[in-house]
Amino acid sequence: MIITGRISGADSGGNLTSRSSTNLAGILGEAIVRMLAMLREKDTASRAPQRGQRGRKRSDYSERNFYAYCGRLEAERNEERTAFPEKGTEEAERNAIRAILRVGPNASEEPIIAIALDLPEDFFRQSFTSSDNCVAAAQAYWNAGSTRPIRRPRKFLRIDGTDHNPPYRKDDFKVLAQFAQFGQYADPAVLALQGQTSIGKSYLVSQWLWSEGIGQFDVAVAVDCQNFSFDQVADSIRSSFQHSLRGDRRLLFLDGLRLEREGSALLFRIPGGQRAAFAELFEILKTAWLELGSFAVIVGVENNASPIVRQDLLNVLPLNAPVLVHRVEALSPDDAAQFLYDRGVNRISLGDRLRVARHYGGLPTFLAAVAREINQMASVAEREAFVAQLFGERMPSAVTKPLQFLDEWLQRHEEQCVGGMPGRVRRAAHPKAFLRLLALMSGPISIGELREIARRVKIERISDHDIESAQLRGLPFVNEVENDVYILHPAAKQYFRDDIAKALEAQDPDPFCSREELEAIHWRAAHTRLRALRNSIEANPGRVRLIEAFVYHVCEQIALIPNEATNSRRSRTRASQPLTPANWTEFDHAPGLLTSGKLWQVAFHEVDRLLLEPKKTATRVYGQFEAKARILKKLFDTALGEGISVAKVTVDIQAEMAICWMHAGRLELALQALKAYGTVRLKGKVDETHWRYRTDRVNIEATVRLRRGDLETLKDLLAPFLEEATSKALLAKPDGPEIIPMDQRGAVKVLSRAAELAVVSGQTAQGLLYFAQVARTLACYKPSFLNGLAARAYVIMLVRQGKHTPAVIAEASALVQQNIEYLNRYRADPDDPMSNEEIGFRVLEAALDRIGGNVNIAGVRMGALSRERAVRRRETNFPIQAEFDLELARIEIAIQREAQRADDEPPVKTPSRRRPKALDVRSDLCNRIERLALRMEDHGHRLLQIDALLLLCELLEGEARFDVARRLRCPVGVNFDGR
Repeated sequence: MIITGRISGADSGGNLTSRSSTNLAGILGEAIVRMLAMLREKDTASRAPQRGQRGRKRSDYSERNFYAYCGRLEAERNEERTAFPEKGTEEAERNAIRAILRVGPNASEEPIIAIALDLPEDFFRQSFTSSDNCVAAAQAYWNAGSTRPIRRPRKFLRIDGTDHNPPYRKDDFKVLAQFAQFGQYADPAVLALQGQTSIGKSYLVSQWLWSEGIGQFDVAVAVDCQNFSFDQVADSIRSSFQHSLRGDRRLLFLDGLRLEREGSALLFRIPGGQRAAFAELFEILKTAWLELGSFAVIVGVENNASPIVRQDLLNVLPLNAPVLVHRVEALSPDDAAQFLYDRGVNRISLGDRLRVARHYGGLPTFLAAVAREINQMASVAEREAFVAQLFGERMPSAVTKPLQFLDEWLQRHEEQCVGGMPGRVRRAAHPKAFLRLLALMSGPISIGELREIARRVKIERISDHDIESAQLRGLPFVNEVENDVYILHPAAKQYFRDDIAKALEAQDPDPFCSREELEAIHWRAAHTRLRALRNSIEANPGRVRLIEAFVYHVCEQIALIPNEATNSRRSRTRASQPLTPANWTEFDHAPGLLTSGKLWQVAFHEVDRLLLEPKKTATRVYGQFEAKARILKKLFDTALGEGISVAKVTVDIQAEMAICWMHAGRLELALQALKAYGTVRLKGKVDETHWRYRTDRVNIEATVRLRRGDLETLKDLLAPFLEEATSKALLAKPDGPEIIPMDQRGAVKVLSRAAELAVVSGQTAQGLLYFAQVARTLACYKPSFLNGLAARAYVIMLVRQGKHTPAVIAEASALVQQNIEYLNRYRADPDDPMSNEEIGFRVLEAALDRIGGNVNIAGVRMGALSRERAVRRRETNFPIQAEFDLELARIEIAIQREAQRADDEPPVKTPSRRRPKALDVRSDLCNRIERLALRMEDHGHRLLQIDALLLLCELLEGEARFDVARRLRCPVGVNFDGR
């Protein structure tokens, strides 16, 4: 009899449900006691350091310290501790660890304790006949030492035992092995792994990693880009590798990227219906390489019609980066037949296996699901009948798309007998019910959360006892991304969401898909996330994802409330009354108790508390502008689509949403957000509050239009506001209130944008008049000087007039210093991150030093600024980051030219001045500026693009200028003719 640590006190899925004091469960506890004793006796220094664990002390293995160490490990791996919470007192912690040592760890504790003991994460899931057997296995692992990677790969798919080193993937494995050799060098290696939908790219990488790659990398992490915008991808990379050492060999797998080609441009489809330029992803990678050190990258690309070639990657990567491109092909009929045979489909003929293989196009995802289906059939006759029914009298067309497969598969399973007596249909544990449940979730979900939902909500054809790992692993398109954490393939998720929508609209309703059931599921999922949010004061990047999931489930719950006029829960009145404690109690108690308006306020309350309050700047601090804009868009669309009247709140949401898109560099999306302003009508008379909303909108749109270079449109936009703004600015009185009133605040915004427009259009004198009006108005309030965008525009105007006299430089420097000091007063702690606004002014400060001839001081300032966390991680907003990059290039040019002049000057100085030599077009600096110009073009920032092109024009001469002009699409007004 084989005894494992998962027998006693386990449910039908093999998971420990509670502690048991039986001898069977105590085997692992006894083994851990002996392992701790062995490690205490060992001299830590005499053991070779384990890979991935260098620098960690193991000399103190007392019970309490061991428990605390397990808690720290769990905190590194998860946002919240679950298995090893701080008990507060020494005795409580001793009791907690003694419980583990007496009866063995449960399912949550097993992986953490294994890692703490320098063992593989799944060590305690092996079968052991006794504690001696377990200790001997641990000793063998310890003796293996440097050949065994300690850390378990994260977020890679679970692989069946039959799929290690599969012969049908030997050619793909060769490419991956070649990539792994490149990935062990100092330079970052990149592999683009491309293929059609459902070809099995994710599974292939996981197969290779668990078979061969696990011995070649110390840290391996997969990031699902289907659910993350690029700002969240950047944070996921950082959080995955920040605890690793620079000497570690690291692998990153960016999965789920969908590629589209628009003319010659390559675009990625990202969440929220957005598209990002191909080069954007590699800008994120280059930033991560600079911050975290080198790591190898596999990019999984779904491209059914737009293949990548190697040159596409060379255009956007460092010149010294090894680059490989490989296309994953469908299995040949013979390989697909062997694939089925390896999965137990060995009781049908080879001819039938070949027919099945051809029918499903050699796609492993489809074949694996059919193999499980055939293996569940009890007799050979049943299998042969299945094949005959599948094909009929003639060969049907091949199934090569997920939607085709799901249609066919569900048709066979709709009346399938699952358990019970033969011939009887059991209404529980139906596969379609599982797939629908997973499709409703916002992202990966653990089996424990699924059981919790099923325990609190009555779901037709599912009970909490039916939710087992074996049940979920047998379903098509269901991937296990961690131990007992599952996610549905995006194509299947959309299929089932559409299927649910059709079922709700159908005249003949689906008896297994009611609005009440769906609303209850979303309520329970939202409530689970709310419990995690309630103790949060500030939102970190992980919390932002939690907020997004919470908002999604609440908004989906609102959409499920019927639209009938008789339904009192459909609130079409103004939801302006604040939430009461009774409302929160009703939300906690059960679904279906709150109106749609109150539900919307529940979602808005958490967003406002954690993301919108002035001091809650998480998304701005961490650079997750797109994630915040996406959350706000979900709230706004729900309020607008469901008829929830919260006009002033939704207008504020629209403004913040547009600002976030603008900060992310998505100017077109910012304009789309502003267009929705007209859909919200403010009731009441046109008063100063209404003026505020009008000027807020025109201020944001004017900023966006200015960055896009839409100067004529901008003139028409500002013209109706200028007269009123001028008259309101004249009403400012020195003896008035300290805080600027709404009338004057709106006037300052309009006049500041008009001044910027005049300067950019070449009307400097008119711009100075507008700036003077703004300065006179601000002098009556606090702060009493030009600030924000207006101050930066004024400084740029001063220096671009070409009169770099000491007086001009002094005036500009004084204004910049005033703004820096003012912004510094709002930083509670000097170690707090700088705001985007302060970084912008510090870039201007360095630029003024350079213009004044103090190039070395400017270089020192920029060097200090480049070490600032937000700049180093590129978490600043898009235009500030572009201005920083441009100024860094200008200072680098100035330093090179000063060094060149020093080399060229004769021993005796003469008054003659020499023109600096042009840089080689192939130089790294020229390439950087060219890439920057292309990035500005991709984002539609025409003014910044022109700045980059003019700088490039200054560096090059003659034919080199024409060569660049041919390769770049230059806007009107940029001349490369050598003048």
